Amino acid sequence: SCPSCIDYRTVAKPPEPYNLESPKRIALVVPFRDRGTHLEKFRERIQSHIASWERKGIHHSWKVYVVEQFDEQLFNRGYLFNVGFQYATVDEKNTGQKFDC
Repeated sequence: SCPSCIDYRTVAKPPEPYNLESPKRIALVVPFRDRGTHLEKFRERIQSHIASWERKGIHHSWKVYVVEQFDEQLFNRGYLFNVGFQYATVDEKNTGQKFDC
């Protein structure tokens, strides 16, 4: 530690505890291309997770964006995430309700 250094860990207020069980609005972006069996397995798996949470009394609001690439170029996962994020942003503006994550 130097005399002119600032330890921001002591200056900043610690974050409030995060309640994992409180209801959240969740936007889930799924990049996809020509793998119907994978998408079906994903759907089954996420539904299983949601059912498990609901049995524990945890009820989140979900919106899943499946963003598909149709061209023959290399699969551009990052671009598809960006497209999905844009759709989620438009939905937030149209509904007036923000996603928590």
